[in-house]
Amino acid sequence: FAIKNPSSHRYLGLVTAFLPNPTVTVSSARYLLRVSANIGILAHHHKLVKKNRADVQSFCTEFSKIGNLAPPGESLAASHLFSTEAVVLKRSDFGEADRIITLYTPHLGKMRAIAKGVRRTTSRLSGHVELFIHSNMLIAKGRNLDIITQSENIHSFARLRDDLWRTSYAYYAGEMLDQFTEDGLENFPAWELLLKTFERIAESRDPELAVRFFEVHLLAHLGYRPQLHNCVHCHAQVGPTGNFFAAASGGVLCLECGQSDPGARGMTSNGFKMLRLLQSGDYTMASRVRLDQGLRRELRGVMRGYIEYILERALKSASFLDILHEENRGNSSPRQAVV
Repeated sequence: FAIKNPSSHRYLGLVTAFLPNPTVTVSSARYLLRVSANIGILAHHHKLVKKNRADVQSFCTEFSKIGNLAPPGESLAASHLFSTEAVVLKRSDFGEADRIITLYTPHLGKMRAIAKGVRRTTSRLSGHVELFIHSNMLIAKGRNLDIITQSENIHSFARLRDDLWRTSYAYYAGEMLDQFTEDGLENFPAWELLLKTFERIAESRDPELAVRFFEVHLLAHLGYRPQLHNCVHCHAQVGPTGNFFAAASGGVLCLECGQSDPGARGMTSNGFKMLRLLQSGDYTMASRVRLDQGLRRELRGVMRGYIEYILERALKSASFLDILHEENRGNSSPRQAVV
C-alpha cells in the first residue's frame, strides 16, 4: 500500500497485536490510508512507547472506538474521525477567530465544517482552507458542525487567485455547485467535473468557455440536461437554423412552436451548434472554436436564463461577471483580459 504517512505506519503492527478484529487488514488502499492517519493522531496524543505494553493497550482501547471506519463510498456516520478529499467552495467568519467552510467532497457530497482559529496569523491550518484549494482533510465529527483538524494541499490552483477574471469564474462555478446541491448527497461525476473545471479556468486561455462547459454538464449530472435535438413541444427533430430555446420547457423549440411561445428566445445557427458541441462532451474540439463577442453573449444569456429559471433566483457572482463584461466591451474578447 502507498502509505503517505510513514510515521504512522510503524504503529500498524502494534495495533494488529492487540485488536481482536483489526480493521487494517482490509484490501482498500484508501481505507488503510484513512486508518493509518487516525493511528498517527492517536499515537501522537498518547505518546505511544513501543516497549511499554500498558501504553500500547491504552492506545488500542482508544483506537477501537474509531476502528469501525467505513470503506470509501459507504456511510461514515458511526466514525468519530474521517479523512476525505475536499475542495473549498465557500467560507464565512464565525466567532472571533474561526471560519465555517463549505466543502465539496467525492463521496460525501457537499458538507460544512468549522476550521478553528484559522483567522489568527499563527494558525497552521489557514493556508490549507483557502478558497478553491483541493486538499486531503482529516475531520472530526462534531455535535453541530464537523471540525477540520488537519489538511494537506493536493492542488492549490494558485492562478485562480492571481487574476480577477479567473477568480470570478471560479466563484461562479463554486456558487453554482453550492446552490444546486444539498448537503450529504454524493455525486462523484460532479466532483470530477469541479476539479477539471478549476484546472481549466486556471490554465486555459479561455476560462469563460470552461464555465460554459461546466454549466452544461453540471446540469446534466443533476438531472437538468437541456433537450437540444428534438423540439420539447412537438418532439420533431430540429435542424441548426430557425430554433428557439425555452427555459420553462427545458430545451429547444422548432420554429413553429417557438413563435407561439412568448417565453422562448431565438437562437442563431452558431449558438445552437455550439451548445450541442458543448453538450457532446468534446471540450478539446470546443476549445478550437473561436467565439466572437456576440456568440459569447448569446451562450451566456441562454445558460443564464435556464439556470435562473431552475433556481428561481440569480447567482450573486453572475452580477459581478456582468460588470466585468461591461467594462471589457472595448476588447475584442474576454480572453484578452486574462492571458
